[in-house]
Amino acid sequence: MDALSDVLAAIRLDGAVYIKAEFKAPWCVETQYGLHTAATRLPRADHIVFFHLLTDGSCKARLVDGNEEVEVAAGDLLLFPHDHRHLLGSDLMLSPAPVGSEAIEGLIEMRWGGDGEATRFICGYLACDRRACRALLGPLPAMLRIPLGDISKSGWLGDLLHIGVEESLAKRPGSQSLLAKLSELAFIEALRRYAQSKPPDLKGWLAGLQDPHVGRVLALLHGDPKRAWTVDELARAVALSRSALAERFTEMIGSPPIQYLTQWRLTLAAQALRSGSDDIASIPAQIWDSITEGTMKQRFGAVTVLLNGPRYFLMDSITASGSTKAGEKIEAGGLELTERATIDVGLLDLLHRPYREQTINRDTVYRFKAGLPVHMLEASDGSRYAMQAYSQIVDKTLTYDQLDALGSKLKLPSGWRYTTTTPDQDLVLGAQGKATVIQDDFDNTYQKLD
Repeated sequence: MDALSDVLAAIRLDGAVYIKAEFKAPWCVETQYGLHTAATRLPRADHIVFFHLLTDGSCKARLVDGNEEVEVAAGDLLLFPHDHRHLLGSDLMLSPAPVGSEAIEGLIEMRWGGDGEATRFICGYLACDRRACRALLGPLPAMLRIPLGDISKSGWLGDLLHIGVEESLAKRPGSQSLLAKLSELAFIEALRRYAQSKPPDLKGWLAGLQDPHVGRVLALLHGDPKRAWTVDELARAVALSRSALAERFTEMIGSPPIQYLTQWRLTLAAQALRSGSDDIASIPAQIWDSITEGTMKQRFGAVTVLLNGPRYFLMDSITASGSTKAGEKIEAGGLELTERATIDVGLLDLLHRPYREQTINRDTVYRFKAGLPVHMLEASDGSRYAMQAYSQIVDKTLTYDQLDALGSKLKLPSGWRYTTTTPDQDLVLGAQGKATVIQDDFDNTYQKLD
Protein backbone atom coordinates (compact mmCIF):
# COMPACT_ATOMS: atom_id res chain seq x y z
CA MET A 1 0.00 0.00 0.00
CA ASP A 2 1.37 3.47 -0.88
CA ALA A 3 1.77 6.06 1.90
CA LEU A 4 -1.24 8.20 0.89
CA SER A 5 -3.53 5.16 0.76
CA ASP A 6 -2.12 4.02 4.10
CA VAL A 7 -2.95 7.33 5.78
CA LEU A 8 -6.39 7.50 4.20
CA ALA A 9 -7.14 3.99 5.43
CA ALA A 10 -6.06 4.88 8.96
CA ILE A 11 -8.13 8.06 9.27
CA ARG A 12 -11.25 6.10 8.23
CA LEU A 13 -13.09 8.67 6.15
CA ASP A 14 -16.85 8.60 6.18
CA GLY A 15 -19.29 11.02 4.66
CA ALA A 16 -21.94 11.73 2.07
CA VAL A 17 -23.00 13.90 -0.83
CA TYR A 18 -26.05 15.64 0.55
CA ILE A 19 -27.02 18.64 -1.66
CA LYS A 20 -27.72 19.07 -5.34
CA ALA A 21 -27.95 22.84 -5.63
CA GLU A 22 -28.86 25.34 -8.33
CA PHE A 23 -28.36 29.07 -7.76
CA LYS A 24 -29.35 31.78 -10.26
CA ALA A 25 -27.84 35.26 -10.38
CA PRO A 26 -27.98 37.40 -8.40
CA TRP A 27 -27.31 35.19 -5.38
CA CYS A 28 -25.12 34.83 -2.29
CA VAL A 29 -25.17 32.16 0.43
CA GLU A 30 -23.27 31.68 3.68
CA THR A 31 -22.60 28.06 4.63
CA GLN A 32 -20.70 25.60 6.79
CA TYR A 33 -21.55 21.99 7.37
CA GLY A 34 -20.72 21.98 11.08
CA LEU A 35 -19.68 19.10 13.30
CA HIS A 36 -23.02 19.20 15.11
CA THR A 37 -24.81 18.52 11.83
CA ALA A 38 -22.87 15.29 11.30
CA ALA A 39 -23.34 14.18 14.90
CA THR A 40 -26.70 12.49 14.30
CA ARG A 41 -25.25 10.24 11.60
CA LEU A 42 -21.62 9.97 12.74
CA PRO A 43 -21.59 10.55 16.53
CA ARG A 44 -17.89 9.61 16.94
CA ALA A 45 -16.60 12.00 14.26
CA ASP A 46 -14.68 15.02 15.52
CA HIS A 47 -13.46 16.65 12.30
CA ILE A 48 -15.36 17.71 9.17
CA VAL A 49 -14.08 18.33 5.63
CA PHE A 50 -16.63 20.17 3.45
CA PHE A 51 -16.60 20.46 -0.36
CA HIS A 52 -18.51 21.87 -3.32
CA LEU A 53 -18.08 20.51 -6.84
CA LEU A 54 -19.16 23.11 -9.40
CA THR A 55 -20.76 21.31 -12.34
CA ASP A 56 -22.13 24.28 -14.36
CA GLY A 57 -21.64 28.04 -14.39
CA SER A 58 -19.30 30.04 -12.20
CA CYS A 59 -19.23 31.94 -8.91
CA LYS A 60 -17.02 33.60 -6.33
CA ALA A 61 -16.00 32.26 -2.92
CA ARG A 62 -14.55 33.79 0.21
CA LEU A 63 -14.04 32.82 3.83
CA VAL A 64 -16.37 34.72 6.15
CA ASP A 65 -13.38 35.93 8.18
CA GLY A 66 -11.14 36.43 5.12
CA ASN A 67 -10.63 39.03 2.40
CA GLU A 68 -9.41 37.02 -0.60
CA GLU A 69 -12.03 36.17 -3.23
CA VAL A 70 -11.59 33.08 -5.39
CA GLU A 71 -13.11 32.65 -8.85
CA VAL A 72 -14.66 29.20 -9.22
CA ALA A 73 -15.61 27.65 -12.58
CA ALA A 74 -17.28 24.46 -13.78
CA GLY A 75 -15.03 21.50 -13.04
CA ASP A 76 -13.54 23.09 -9.91
CA LEU A 77 -13.77 21.42 -6.53
CA LEU A 78 -13.82 23.86 -3.64
CA LEU A 79 -12.43 22.13 -0.54
CA PHE A 80 -12.62 23.32 3.07
CA PRO A 81 -10.29 20.98 5.01
CA HIS A 82 -11.29 22.48 8.37
CA ASP A 83 -14.96 23.30 7.58
CA HIS A 84 -14.54 27.08 7.79
CA ARG A 85 -17.69 29.16 7.33
CA HIS A 86 -17.66 30.71 3.88
CA LEU A 87 -19.56 32.73 1.28
CA LEU A 88 -20.50 31.64 -2.24
CA GLY A 89 -22.25 33.78 -4.79
CA SER A 90 -22.45 35.65 -8.04
CA ASP A 91 -21.94 38.82 -5.96
CA LEU A 92 -20.45 38.47 -2.47
CA MET A 93 -21.56 42.00 -1.57
CA LEU A 94 -25.18 40.81 -1.44
CA SER A 95 -26.76 39.94 1.90
CA PRO A 96 -26.11 36.20 2.19
CA ALA A 97 -28.78 33.59 2.78
CA PRO A 98 -27.83 31.01 5.44
CA VAL A 99 -27.53 27.43 4.17
CA GLY A 100 -26.67 24.17 5.92
CA SER A 101 -27.24 25.13 9.55
CA GLU A 102 -29.70 22.32 10.27
CA ALA A 103 -29.09 18.58 10.51
CA ILE A 104 -29.75 16.94 7.14
CA GLU A 105 -30.66 13.33 6.48
CA GLY A 106 -30.29 12.00 2.97
CA LEU A 107 -29.84 14.06 -0.22
CA ILE A 108 -31.86 17.20 -0.86
CA GLU A 109 -32.30 19.49 -3.87
CA MET A 110 -31.91 23.23 -3.38
CA ARG A 111 -32.71 26.23 -5.60
CA TRP A 112 -32.03 29.87 -4.76
CA GLY A 113 -31.54 33.30 -6.29
CA GLY A 114 -32.96 35.34 -9.17
CA ASP A 115 -33.56 34.60 -12.83
CA GLY A 116 -30.06 35.11 -14.21
CA GLU A 117 -27.25 32.70 -15.15
CA ALA A 118 -27.45 29.36 -13.34
CA THR A 119 -24.65 27.86 -11.25
CA ARG A 120 -24.96 24.24 -10.16
CA PHE A 121 -23.20 22.37 -7.37
CA ILE A 122 -22.92 18.95 -5.86
CA CYS A 123 -22.03 19.43 -2.18
CA GLY A 124 -20.81 16.94 0.38
CA TYR A 125 -18.76 16.35 3.47
CA LEU A 126 -16.33 13.89 5.01
CA ALA A 127 -15.95 13.11 8.69
CA CYS A 128 -12.77 11.72 10.21
CA ASP A 129 -10.76 11.47 13.39
CA ARG A 130 -8.81 14.71 13.85
CA ARG A 131 -5.89 12.98 15.62
CA ALA A 132 -5.35 10.57 12.74
CA CYS A 133 -5.80 13.16 10.00
CA ARG A 134 -3.73 15.93 11.59
CA ALA A 135 -0.58 15.24 9.54
CA LEU A 136 -2.55 15.14 6.30
CA LEU A 137 -4.99 18.01 6.78
CA GLY A 138 -3.29 20.23 9.36
CA PRO A 139 -0.98 22.14 6.97
CA LEU A 140 -3.66 22.65 4.28
CA PRO A 141 -5.10 26.15 3.71
CA ALA A 142 -8.59 26.92 4.99
CA MET A 143 -9.94 26.98 1.41
CA LEU A 144 -8.63 25.20 -1.70
CA ARG A 145 -9.77 25.53 -5.30
CA ILE A 146 -8.77 22.39 -7.19
CA PRO A 147 -9.48 22.14 -10.95
CA LEU A 148 -10.71 18.64 -11.86
CA GLY A 149 -11.27 19.33 -15.57
CA ASP A 150 -14.35 19.70 -17.74
CA ILE A 151 -16.52 17.30 -15.78
CA SER A 152 -19.68 18.56 -17.47
CA LYS A 153 -18.57 16.82 -20.69
CA SER A 154 -16.29 13.88 -20.11
CA GLY A 155 -14.86 13.83 -16.60
CA TRP A 156 -15.29 10.43 -14.95
CA LEU A 157 -15.68 11.86 -11.45
CA GLY A 158 -18.43 14.23 -12.47
CA ASP A 159 -20.24 11.45 -14.30
CA LEU A 160 -20.07 9.19 -11.26
CA LEU A 161 -21.30 11.93 -8.91
CA HIS A 162 -24.19 12.71 -11.22
CA ILE A 163 -25.12 9.01 -11.34
CA GLY A 164 -24.90 8.80 -7.57
CA VAL A 165 -27.12 11.85 -7.11
CA GLU A 166 -29.75 10.50 -9.46
CA GLU A 167 -29.64 7.15 -7.67
CA SER A 168 -30.22 8.88 -4.35
CA LEU A 169 -33.05 11.04 -5.63
CA ALA A 170 -34.70 7.89 -6.96
CA LYS A 171 -34.30 6.39 -3.44
CA ARG A 172 -32.87 3.15 -4.79
CA PRO A 173 -31.40 0.67 -2.27
CA GLY A 174 -27.78 1.37 -1.36
CA SER A 175 -27.79 4.90 -2.76
CA GLN A 176 -26.58 6.53 0.48
CA SER A 177 -23.66 4.12 0.74
CA LEU A 178 -22.82 4.85 -2.90
CA LEU A 179 -22.82 8.60 -2.27
CA ALA A 180 -20.58 8.19 0.79
CA LYS A 181 -17.99 6.32 -1.31
CA LEU A 182 -18.23 8.91 -4.07
CA SER A 183 -17.69 11.68 -1.54
CA GLU A 184 -14.52 9.93 -0.37
CA LEU A 185 -13.44 9.44 -3.99
CA ALA A 186 -13.87 13.15 -4.75
CA PHE A 187 -11.77 14.07 -1.72
CA ILE A 188 -8.95 11.66 -2.61
CA GLU A 189 -8.86 12.83 -6.22
CA ALA A 190 -8.80 16.45 -5.08
CA LEU A 191 -5.83 15.78 -2.78
CA ARG A 192 -3.97 13.98 -5.56
CA ARG A 193 -4.55 16.83 -8.02
CA TYR A 194 -3.58 19.45 -5.46
CA ALA A 195 -0.33 17.69 -4.51
CA GLN A 196 0.62 16.98 -8.11
CA SER A 197 0.14 20.64 -9.06
CA LYS A 198 2.91 21.53 -6.54
CA PRO A 199 1.51 24.92 -5.53
CA PRO A 200 3.99 27.32 -3.90
CA ASP A 201 2.12 27.11 -0.59
CA LEU A 202 2.21 23.30 -0.46
CA LYS A 203 3.41 22.30 3.00
CA GLY A 204 3.63 19.35 5.34
CA TRP A 205 2.86 15.75 4.60
CA LEU A 206 1.61 16.19 1.04
CA ALA A 207 4.70 18.23 0.17
CA GLY A 208 6.89 15.46 1.56
CA LEU A 209 5.04 12.91 -0.51
CA GLN A 210 6.02 14.77 -3.69
CA ASP A 211 9.70 15.00 -2.74
CA PRO A 212 11.72 12.11 -4.26
CA HIS A 213 13.71 11.49 -1.07
CA VAL A 214 11.16 12.23 1.66
CA GLY A 215 8.42 10.53 -0.33
CA ARG A 216 10.52 7.35 -0.59
CA VAL A 217 11.19 7.39 3.17
CA LEU A 218 7.46 7.79 3.86
CA ALA A 219 6.77 4.83 1.58
CA LEU A 220 9.31 2.69 3.47
CA LEU A 221 7.99 3.64 6.91
CA HIS A 222 4.37 3.08 5.95
CA GLY A 223 5.21 -0.10 4.08
CA ASP A 224 6.65 -1.76 7.20
CA PRO A 225 5.82 0.29 10.33
CA LYS A 226 6.70 -2.58 12.71
CA ARG A 227 10.28 -2.78 11.50
CA ALA A 228 12.98 -1.31 13.77
CA TRP A 229 14.07 1.30 11.23
CA THR A 230 17.19 3.41 11.78
CA VAL A 231 18.12 6.70 10.17
CA ASP A 232 21.18 4.98 8.69
CA GLU A 233 19.02 2.41 6.88
CA LEU A 234 16.62 5.04 5.58
CA ALA A 235 19.46 7.31 4.44
CA ARG A 236 21.12 4.47 2.50
CA ALA A 237 17.80 3.55 0.88
CA VAL A 238 17.33 7.06 -0.55
CA ALA A 239 21.02 7.79 -1.23
CA LEU A 240 21.35 10.68 1.22
CA SER A 241 23.57 11.27 4.22
CA ARG A 242 22.01 10.87 7.67
CA SER A 243 22.21 14.60 8.36
CA ALA A 244 20.78 15.58 4.96
CA LEU A 245 17.87 13.17 5.33
CA ALA A 246 17.09 14.27 8.89
CA GLU A 247 17.19 17.94 7.90
CA ARG A 248 15.11 17.49 4.74
CA PHE A 249 12.53 15.22 6.41
CA THR A 250 12.15 17.46 9.47
CA GLU A 251 11.80 20.59 7.33
CA MET A 252 8.93 19.08 5.33
CA ILE A 253 7.16 16.81 7.80
CA GLY A 254 7.84 18.67 11.03
CA SER A 255 9.66 15.90 12.92
CA PRO A 256 12.64 13.55 12.33
CA PRO A 257 11.96 10.19 10.60
CA ILE A 258 12.06 7.95 13.69
CA GLN A 259 9.90 10.33 15.72
CA TYR A 260 7.41 10.40 12.85
CA LEU A 261 7.42 6.59 12.78
CA THR A 262 6.71 6.44 16.52
CA GLN A 263 3.77 8.80 16.15
CA TRP A 264 2.45 6.80 13.21
CA ARG A 265 2.61 3.57 15.22
CA LEU A 266 0.64 5.29 17.98
CA THR A 267 -1.92 6.47 15.44
CA LEU A 268 -2.35 2.93 14.12
CA ALA A 269 -2.64 1.48 17.62
CA ALA A 270 -5.13 4.11 18.79
CA GLN A 271 -7.18 3.70 15.62
CA ALA A 272 -7.31 -0.07 16.09
CA LEU A 273 -8.45 0.44 19.67
CA ARG A 274 -11.18 2.92 18.74
CA SER A 275 -12.51 0.71 15.97
CA GLY A 276 -12.46 -2.49 18.00
CA SER A 277 -14.03 -3.78 21.16
CA ASP A 278 -10.91 -4.10 23.31
CA ASP A 279 -11.05 -2.94 26.91
CA ILE A 280 -8.64 -0.57 28.64
CA ALA A 281 -6.28 -3.39 29.61
CA SER A 282 -5.75 -4.17 25.91
CA ILE A 283 -4.43 -0.72 24.99
CA PRO A 284 -1.00 -1.28 23.38
CA ALA A 285 1.98 -0.61 25.64
CA GLN A 286 3.48 1.92 23.24
CA ILE A 287 0.51 4.22 23.81
CA TRP A 288 0.95 4.17 27.57
CA ASP A 289 4.70 4.64 27.11
CA SER A 290 4.04 7.86 25.17
CA ILE A 291 2.11 9.38 28.11
CA THR A 292 5.14 10.61 30.07
CA GLU A 293 5.59 13.07 32.91
CA GLY A 294 6.99 15.52 30.38
CA THR A 295 4.03 15.34 28.01
CA MET A 296 1.54 15.71 30.87
CA LYS A 297 3.43 18.64 32.38
CA GLN A 298 3.26 20.35 29.02
CA ARG A 299 -0.42 19.47 28.57
CA PHE A 300 -1.49 20.90 31.96
CA GLY A 301 1.24 23.49 32.56
CA ALA A 302 2.07 21.66 35.81
CA VAL A 303 5.24 21.89 37.90
CA THR A 304 5.01 18.26 39.06
CA VAL A 305 3.23 15.23 37.60
CA LEU A 306 2.83 11.83 39.24
CA LEU A 307 1.90 9.00 36.90
CA ASN A 308 -0.29 6.48 38.70
CA GLY A 309 0.71 3.41 36.73
CA PRO A 310 1.19 0.90 35.23
CA ARG A 311 -2.02 -0.16 36.96
CA TYR A 312 -4.45 -2.98 36.14
CA PHE A 313 -8.09 -2.75 37.21
CA LEU A 314 -9.73 -5.83 38.67
CA MET A 315 -13.45 -5.02 38.71
CA ASP A 316 -15.61 -6.60 36.01
CA SER A 317 -17.52 -3.44 35.15
CA ILE A 318 -17.45 0.29 35.85
CA THR A 319 -20.54 2.48 35.56
CA ALA A 320 -20.05 6.24 35.70
CA SER A 321 -22.70 8.86 36.33
CA GLY A 322 -23.05 12.56 37.08
CA SER A 323 -19.90 14.69 36.78
CA THR A 324 -17.77 11.54 36.44
CA LYS A 325 -19.60 10.52 33.27
CA ALA A 326 -19.37 14.03 31.82
CA GLY A 327 -15.73 14.61 32.74
CA GLU A 328 -13.36 16.87 30.83
CA LYS A 329 -11.82 15.26 27.75
CA ILE A 330 -8.16 15.60 26.83
CA GLU A 331 -5.87 14.00 24.25
CA ALA A 332 -2.71 12.12 25.23
CA GLY A 333 -0.73 9.52 23.34
CA GLY A 334 -3.23 9.46 20.48
CA LEU A 335 -6.06 8.55 22.86
CA GLU A 336 -8.99 10.65 23.97
CA LEU A 337 -9.04 10.46 27.77
CA THR A 338 -11.95 11.45 30.00
CA GLU A 339 -11.44 12.72 33.55
CA ARG A 340 -13.11 10.14 35.80
CA ALA A 341 -11.94 11.17 39.28
CA THR A 342 -10.06 13.89 41.14
CA ILE A 343 -8.20 13.92 44.44
CA ASP A 344 -7.05 16.87 46.53
CA VAL A 345 -3.42 16.40 47.58
CA GLY A 346 -0.91 18.32 49.65
CA LEU A 347 2.86 18.08 49.65
CA LEU A 348 2.84 15.25 52.22
CA ASP A 349 0.46 13.28 50.01
CA LEU A 350 3.16 13.13 47.33
CA LEU A 351 5.09 10.81 49.66
CA HIS A 352 4.22 7.12 49.62
CA ARG A 353 2.25 6.52 52.83
CA PRO A 354 0.53 3.11 52.70
CA TYR A 355 -2.64 2.20 54.57
CA ARG A 356 -3.73 5.83 54.95
CA GLU A 357 -7.28 6.65 53.83
CA GLN A 358 -7.77 9.21 51.08
CA THR A 359 -10.96 10.61 49.55
CA ILE A 360 -11.53 10.46 45.78
CA ASN A 361 -14.12 12.67 44.08
CA ARG A 362 -16.13 10.51 41.69
CA ASP A 363 -19.59 9.08 40.92
CA THR A 364 -19.05 5.43 40.00
CA VAL A 365 -20.25 1.91 40.62
CA TYR A 366 -17.64 -0.87 40.56
CA ARG A 367 -18.97 -4.40 40.18
CA PHE A 368 -17.12 -7.64 40.91
CA LYS A 369 -18.95 -10.68 39.52
CA ALA A 370 -20.04 -13.49 41.83
CA GLY A 371 -17.87 -16.61 41.78
CA LEU A 372 -14.63 -14.75 41.04
CA PRO A 373 -11.88 -14.01 43.58
CA VAL A 374 -11.73 -10.60 45.27
CA HIS A 375 -8.60 -9.59 47.21
CA MET A 376 -9.36 -7.80 50.47
CA LEU A 377 -7.73 -5.89 53.29
CA GLU A 378 -9.36 -5.93 56.74
CA ALA A 379 -8.34 -3.27 59.25
CA SER A 380 -8.09 -3.75 63.02
CA ASP A 381 -11.37 -1.83 63.51
CA GLY A 382 -13.21 -4.17 61.10
CA SER A 383 -13.18 -1.84 58.08
CA ARG A 384 -12.87 -3.77 54.83
CA TYR A 385 -11.31 -2.69 51.54
CA ALA A 386 -11.56 -4.45 48.15
CA MET A 387 -8.60 -4.31 45.77
CA GLN A 388 -9.71 -2.34 42.71
CA ALA A 389 -6.35 -2.28 40.91
CA TYR A 390 -2.92 -3.81 41.26
CA SER A 391 0.15 -1.81 40.33
CA GLN A 392 3.56 -2.36 38.79
CA ILE A 393 4.97 0.91 40.09
CA VAL A 394 6.88 -0.59 43.02
CA ASP A 395 7.23 -4.18 41.80
CA LYS A 396 7.42 -4.15 38.03
CA THR A 397 7.12 -7.95 37.93
CA LEU A 398 3.87 -8.20 39.91
CA THR A 399 1.17 -10.14 38.03
CA TYR A 400 -2.44 -11.10 38.68
CA ASP A 401 -1.46 -14.72 39.42
CA GLN A 402 0.70 -13.54 42.34
CA LEU A 403 -2.10 -11.67 44.15
CA ASP A 404 -3.32 -14.68 46.15
CA ALA A 405 0.06 -14.88 47.92
CA LEU A 406 0.59 -11.13 48.21
CA GLY A 407 -0.21 -11.05 51.94
CA SER A 408 3.14 -12.58 52.87
CA LYS A 409 4.95 -9.63 51.23
CA LEU A 410 2.90 -6.82 52.77
CA LYS A 411 4.04 -4.89 55.85
CA LEU A 412 0.55 -4.64 57.32
CA PRO A 413 -0.29 -2.44 60.32
CA SER A 414 -0.90 -4.28 63.59
CA GLY A 415 -4.20 -6.11 63.58
CA TRP A 416 -4.66 -5.93 59.78
CA ARG A 417 -4.93 -8.95 57.50
CA TYR A 418 -4.98 -9.69 53.76
CA THR A 419 -7.45 -12.25 52.43
CA THR A 420 -8.87 -13.58 49.18
CA THR A 421 -12.59 -14.29 49.09
CA THR A 422 -14.99 -15.56 46.43
CA PRO A 423 -18.41 -13.91 46.91
CA ASP A 424 -21.52 -15.86 45.95
CA GLN A 425 -23.23 -12.62 44.91
CA ASP A 426 -21.95 -9.67 42.91
CA LEU A 427 -19.87 -7.33 45.07
CA VAL A 428 -20.90 -3.75 44.29
CA LEU A 429 -18.81 -0.75 45.38
CA GLY A 430 -20.67 2.53 45.05
CA ALA A 431 -19.27 6.04 45.14
CA GLN A 432 -21.90 8.76 45.07
CA GLY A 433 -19.61 11.75 44.91
CA LYS A 434 -16.96 10.38 47.28
CA ALA A 435 -14.99 7.14 47.59
CA THR A 436 -12.53 6.21 50.33
CA VAL A 437 -9.40 4.42 49.14
CA ILE A 438 -6.08 3.20 50.52
CA GLN A 439 -2.89 1.81 49.00
CA ASP A 440 -0.61 -0.93 50.29
CA ASP A 441 3.21 -1.15 50.22
CA PHE A 442 3.16 -1.95 46.49
CA ASP A 443 0.81 0.92 45.53
CA ASN A 444 -2.05 -1.49 44.90
CA THR A 445 -5.33 0.40 45.43
CA TYR A 446 -8.34 -0.68 47.51
CA GLN A 447 -11.76 0.92 47.96
CA LYS A 448 -13.51 0.88 51.31
CA LEU A 449 -16.73 -1.10 51.48
CA ASP A 450 -19.82 0.76 52.70
